[in-house]
Amino acid sequence: METPQEHNAIHLTGRMKLLANIETDTARATWMGDQQAILGTVVIAENQTEEVSARVSGRLDKLFVRNSGEKILKGEALYALYSEELLIAENEYLNALELVQTAESTDQTMVQLLGRAKKRLQLWGLTENQIISLATTRRVDPKVTFYSPASGFITNLKVREGEYVAEGTPLMGIANLSNVWVEAQVYSNELDYLKAGVPVEIEFEGYPGQMFKGIPAFRSPALEKNSQVYLMRYKVLNPAGTLRPGMMAYVSLSGAKVKTLTVPKSALLFSEDTAVWVETSTDQFEMRLVKTGIENKDRVQVLKGLKEGEVVVTSGAYLLNSKNIIDKGATHTMLGM
Repeated sequence: METPQEHNAIHLTGRMKLLANIETDTARATWMGDQQAILGTVVIAENQTEEVSARVSGRLDKLFVRNSGEKILKGEALYALYSEELLIAENEYLNALELVQTAESTDQTMVQLLGRAKKRLQLWGLTENQIISLATTRRVDPKVTFYSPASGFITNLKVREGEYVAEGTPLMGIANLSNVWVEAQVYSNELDYLKAGVPVEIEFEGYPGQMFKGIPAFRSPALEKNSQVYLMRYKVLNPAGTLRPGMMAYVSLSGAKVKTLTVPKSALLFSEDTAVWVETSTDQFEMRLVKTGIENKDRVQVLKGLKEGEVVVTSGAYLLNSKNIIDKGATHTMLGM
């Protein structure tokens, strides 16, 4: 009389295995921890943003950036400002420079006057090259171009051309995306997965299969207002600038790990029962019922039905199942059905 294993055993020739694209892996002991995936979002790291404010009062004559998200390099033009105050300061500097250069004898008062006039221009945002150009050409211009103090991406652009701005008015931000934050909300029943200071793996929607390391940067001490979640923030290195604000992220939180027998998740066949195809000998396969436990992104724990070292089918299992239906009949395609 046939045993259940013999009834679900089939034979494939080498050519049939090749056509069916049969691939295998070995049931083996690996470290496995219960995992929980939570959704997160890439946001700009607040400590990586430099605010740009108007250094002097005037009218915004030209904006060299048009939209938030534009890339800017340190030293590139940001905006041009028409300012009567700057015009007066430029004239004061030229007058002091003329006084020093034409005086028969230069006293300390003249030098200090020139130094104060130059310092005022520097405080209002003129670069050394702009001041040198002013001294060389002797031409004042009420419209002065201001340059980016850092490299990054424009954020929160608040002004438009033609607006009048007072000294200190916020104009925009420049975000350095060399590292970013991933913010995620964690429910109270998921707190057991959080370990102080322990990095996590993060996968981003735009880069499937590529794992990034997230370093814990902040955990809210209490529930968020009017909700049942805690805010978590992870720092992720982003040297190439590929991660951009708003991207969706999947944060993997792991529980305590144990060494246990596992197989690839692709080996499992699901019906009323869970089964795998086992290669019992060369070109010989049998279906085996298994009981599974915890799982991670790639592998699943096997509690019953397999032994360490047995070879399981990871690709082509459904074709084996179809051949079994044809060879044995649909009524006994899986044990226990």
